[in-house]
Amino acid sequence: MMMKALAFKVPQAATESFRLQEDDVPHFYDRLHHHPELQLTLILSGHGTQLVGDSIQAFQAGDLLLIGAHLPHVFRNAEVFYHEASPLRAKAISVFFSPQSFGEGFLDLPEALALRELLRQAGRGIRIKGELRQRLVPQLHSLAEYRGFRRLLSLLSMLHDIASAPESLELLSSIRFEGSIELAAEQDLKAVLQYVMDHYHRAITLSEVAAVANRSVSAFCRYFKLHTRKTFVRFLNEVRVGAACRLLGEQGMHISEISYAVGFQNLSNFNRQFRGIKGMTPTEYLRVIKGE
Repeated sequence: MMMKALAFKVPQAATESFRLQEDDVPHFYDRLHHHPELQLTLILSGHGTQLVGDSIQAFQAGDLLLIGAHLPHVFRNAEVFYHEASPLRAKAISVFFSPQSFGEGFLDLPEALALRELLRQAGRGIRIKGELRQRLVPQLHSLAEYRGFRRLLSLLSMLHDIASAPESLELLSSIRFEGSIELAAEQDLKAVLQYVMDHYHRAITLSEVAAVANRSVSAFCRYFKLHTRKTFVRFLNEVRVGAACRLLGEQGMHISEISYAVGFQNLSNFNRQFRGIKGMTPTEYLRVIKGE
């Protein structure tokens, strides 16, 4: 049976319009999932690979992301977090909210135009960077200390700051999921994303992934290109290169070992694809992350 992105139910108390959640776990929830709430998440501790829509990147402590409603995502910790005797912990602060959290019709106000556009862009997932991220981190920590209207006002203030600094925002996924794809086609695409996350480390044929999407090979290639604006082979290579970047960051493995570990059949193709996606060779990337 092929895995689809799970519809996740976020617990909600009757006395609050949005949920603040603090996680301190051996590893983050590691199945591709989605929920109707938007999610503002600060990674406090832990590292691994994140998939947001059709984007795959490494994540680490300090990352701050805004994930839109119904956008499939997963934060999959590195393998060391799954070792039984591992002392490592995955920690995060997340705020789950919806447009209705601010009251019916609030986003229709002229003053809420920038916020409305931000929530629309969040349908592709957003990484918040630079000075804005540094400014928001202590505000997110403080959110747990507030109650009632002050907590709501603080969240609105943070979202206003994010909406007012587009230069500090990196859009992640090439596609939006909410309202952008018919339901059946959306579920098929989510199934493909999950399948790639589970099997990228080995050879994947077009025929097997087309079967996941319930299409012929030619129909699947057209369908995937239509909805992601990239070929499946390009996407698969991006997934593998993203996983390679995480392994390079962890160190302890030779580049040739990493190449095979993430699914490339030979080192020369790995180097070529890595350069095409990252604009540098794996060796150059390793120097950058070491600060050399």
